[in-house]
Amino acid sequence: MSKLKDIIKSADDLLRQCWEVPDWPNPEGDGGVMLELRTPSVKRRSGLLKAFTNESGEIDMGAMQLALVKEMVFDPEAAKGEEDTPLFDEDDMEWLEEKSGSAVWGIAQECMFIAGFQEREDGSGEGAETDLVEAGKA
Repeated sequence: MSKLKDIIKSADDLLRQCWEVPDWPNPEGDGGVMLELRTPSVKRRSGLLKAFTNESGEIDMGAMQLALVKEMVFDPEAAKGEEDTPLFDEDDMEWLEEKSGSAVWGIAQECMFIAGFQEREDGSGEGAETDLVEAGKA
């Protein structure tokens, strides 16, 4: 294997970012709960696209929000031990659908940015090839 391939293969390129959700107050401190958002691998990103794209190739916004939150949100405390299991699973989706649309959408938007699905309004958003919200398609 070439030296360059070795460098790329060993690069720790999956972003981990803390995200505060003010709508969900933290009972142990000031502000909202803290979540850890993680950039998905290419494999997981492809799975996400499939999860929220309908048969016509259009984005199902409701499915998109939940798929992003389910796959990209982790407990920052569990993450200290390198836990690789997302915070939410399929069983949580029913009650999560009943939570604040604003809170869940805010998390989903940040997930879109760090996954490269959408650029930020200021033009940043590394790797964002397509603005899924505006395009309405994958």
